Amino acid sequence: MVHVGLGYLLIMTVLVLLGGLLYGLCGSYFGWPQLPLKHLVLWGLAVWFVLCWFCPVILLAWDRLAARQALRVVGPDAEAPISPLSPVPSSPDALAVGELRDHLRERYGFFWRRKVRLLLVVGEPDQIDAIAPTLTNQRWLEGQGTVLLWGGGAQEPLEQSFPQQWAGLSRWRALDGVVWALNNTQAADDAAMGAGVHQLQRLARGLSWQLPLYLWQVCDSAWSQDTRKARPVGCLLPARFDAQALQGRLNNLLEPLRREGLVQINN
Repeated sequence: MVHVGLGYLLIMTVLVLLGGLLYGLCGSYFGWPQLPLKHLVLWGLAVWFVLCWFCPVILLAWDRLAARQALRVVGPDAEAPISPLSPVPSSPDALAVGELRDHLRERYGFFWRRKVRLLLVVGEPDQIDAIAPTLTNQRWLEGQGTVLLWGGGAQEPLEQSFPQQWAGLSRWRALDGVVWALNNTQAADDAAMGAGVHQLQRLARGLSWQLPLYLWQVCDSAWSQDTRKARPVGCLLPARFDAQALQGRLNNLLEPLRREGLVQINN
């Protein structure tokens, strides 16, 4: 649809320019009234704006005429031709994208993309439900300027599944980051971690965008803590880091965690 519209505008622009050039060079030969250059430019702009204004109507009429002519050639029993302008049945993914886009426009305005962060959450269903309850069933969650998008398993070809699920949501920056939820067993599996990282790298290349990655390891407590609210613990790492830098960031978490633990024991 976009390519067809751009092609139409390009053709109309060329025709208006050629028409103005023909009028200016050959107007006297055909007996047309002479117009100053300023008036000729204004008339050309007016014609161009009118043609652009009626662009959707002309394209739709052309599409319907082409489809009718195709049916006349192949016969009424043939399958109806598919056109970029013809409406197609909406898939569940398309409905989810439309619902989310309408929700964001209503809450944040037309320029919602500047005010909202889009995070793709990948992992197994149990781990995703642990960090974002109901996301697996609802497909998206929104709150406090952040939208979580369900992405499926990290081992799946994300560069194919993501465009299929969330195509049309944002035309400019598709994502602001990826959250990978995993458990202790998955985190200790080097082969699975390597395969997941490879899929995320392919997704980033497909989107032509460097995606920050947030690893969220879901852990189970050895004893019941139903009366206490579980809170995540983590740290941010630079784009380039080594094992020593990682160890230093993790060591910085020890003292705050000890203080929090002592407070909970005393309470």
